Amino acid sequence: RISMSSSTVLVTGAGGSIGSELARQVFELDPAKLVLLDRAEGALYDIDRELELRSRRDSGTSVRDGRVRPQLVHRLANVASMHIMRRVLEEERPAMVLHAAAYKHVPMMEAHPDDAVAELLLRVSTFSVPVKVLVGLLRINVPAPSLAIPPATTVAPRSGL
Repeated sequence: RISMSSSTVLVTGAGGSIGSELARQVFELDPAKLVLLDRAEGALYDIDRELELRSRRDSGTSVRDGRVRPQLVHRLANVASMHIMRRVLEEERPAMVLHAAAYKHVPMMEAHPDDAVAELLLRVSTFSVPVKVLVGLLRINVPAPSLAIPPATTVAPRSGL
C-alpha cells in the first residue's frame, strides 16, 4: 500500500464525473501533491477551485488535524498525446495514477461500440507506455469499465471487458 502523505497522485480526466469524484476522495487522504489533469479547461478549473476552497475552509490554513493538506496542481493536457504525457509524468513524478479519462456516455457508446473500444485501447496504450517505461510508477489504476457499464450492454460483451 502506498503512503499518501509523501506521495504524488495524478488523476486523469479530473474534470469528469468519475475523475472529479476520485480527486475529491484522494484529496481527503492528504497526499503530498494531487495533480489534476484534464483536457477540458472549464471542468478542470471547477474541480481545482472546489478543492482549493475546501482546503481553505478546513481551518483557514494548509493543515487539517495535524496533517498538511495536499499541494494542488492542475495540468491542462490530453492523455492521448504521448509527448505531453511524457512531459507531465517526468515533471510530476507521480507514485500513483488514477486514469479516469474515457468515454462515459453509455448510450452513445452503445451506438458506436467499435469506436468506443478503439478509443479506450488507444488512450490506455498511449498513456501506459510512457508511464511504465519513463517514470517507473508504483501503481496505475484504471477504473474498471464494468463498474460503470452494466454487463448487459453492447459495449462490455463486444469489447471483452
